[in-house]
Amino acid sequence: MRDAVNAFRPDVLIVGLTAPKQEKWTYEQMPKLNAGLSISVGNVFDWYAGNSKRPGSFWQKMGLEWLVRIFLRPEVFKRNIGNQMLFFGHLFLRILRIKK
Repeated sequence: MRDAVNAFRPDVLIVGLTAPKQEKWTYEQMPKLNAGLSISVGNVFDWYAGNSKRPGSFWQKMGLEWLVRIFLRPEVFKRNIGNQMLFFGHLFLRILRIKK
């Protein structure tokens, strides 16, 4: 996969694997890739292909599509609970101005 990316030399690389595989792969491979920017997109390919329904415009505008997805796909929540709790912990500390 890395050789194919390097041969193409994209300015932007969009990685659409399952979480957290896509983040781990991008983190490990980015220093070895001839790409300017890498973005992990998760379920975006399924939305655009019509394989998965996207949450409504209210949730999109609020930036909370991920929250709706937790309830629509609980297996994703179970798989990522550790990362999600870590995120909410950091968010809570940031809100309380305990951590930057």
